[in-house]
Formats: sequence, C-alpha cells, structure tokens
Amino acid sequence: MYTVYTCHTRNNHTQNLNWGLTVMEPVCVAQECNVTRGHFHEDEQCDEIYVCQKGEGLLLLMDEKGQCRAEKMREGSIHHIDGAFAHRLVNTSDSKLEVMCCWPINAGHDYKRVENMPFSLRVFKEEGKITIKELTI
Repeated sequence: MYTVYTCHTRNNHTQNLNWGLTVMEPVCVAQECNVTRGHFHEDEQCDEIYVCQKGEGLLLLMDEKGQCRAEKMREGSIHHIDGAFAHRLVNTSDSKLEVMCCWPINAGHDYKRVENMPFSLRVFKEEGKITIKELTI
C-alpha cells in the first residue's frame, strides 16, 4: 500500500540528517483511505519536515494526550512536525501521494506508542468526498 525509501548518513554526528521518500498508492479499503503506520519520535526534541512532492493527502498529527488534527497536503506544501507529535500520512487522491521527509539521525521511531494509543481520526472516501471521522472509545 506504500513504500518508504530512505537515505541514512554513514556517521553518528547528531547534527546529521536522514532523508526519506514515502510513496503511497491511491487505495481505499472499506472506503477508508490508505494510511501509513504512524509513529512518535523516541527523542521528542527531534522535529521532522515533510514536503509533498506529488498528489494530495492529509498529515495527521497527535499529541501526547491523544488529541488529533489534520493538515492538508498538496504538491509543493511544506509541513513542520514538532518532535512531540505522532504523525502519519493519508492518501486522499486518485493518484500516488509522494512525500519527502527529513529528520535528525537520533530521532528514532516509536511505533509501539501509537499501537497503544491509536490515532482517533480516520479518513474515508464516500461517494467521491473525503470524510474525517473521530472515533470515540
């Protein structure tokens, strides 16, 4: 459903950066739009930058209390992600969504935390229209 390409630096200087490209297919399952797994950073002092290269979608952000919000992404948009926020991508278009990202090498990825506290926002394509629904537990 999506592929992540990464370019990691060869040394451990904390000021160095990793680069990546996420390519998401325009797929819906039971009307829910394709999403990435999502993660927090292990080091919350490490921010990340996303640049939408192609397509349209949403960047979902979640704080440590589970509060979520969505930012629209379109070709050329640039998004700053505070290191304390979990983040995931959603492809809302009928074409591939391609997003370039850059993060400090010491950021780390904490997927388990998102598994334990999932994003409350879900994104659906219903009759050609994008609908964002908040799940309640």
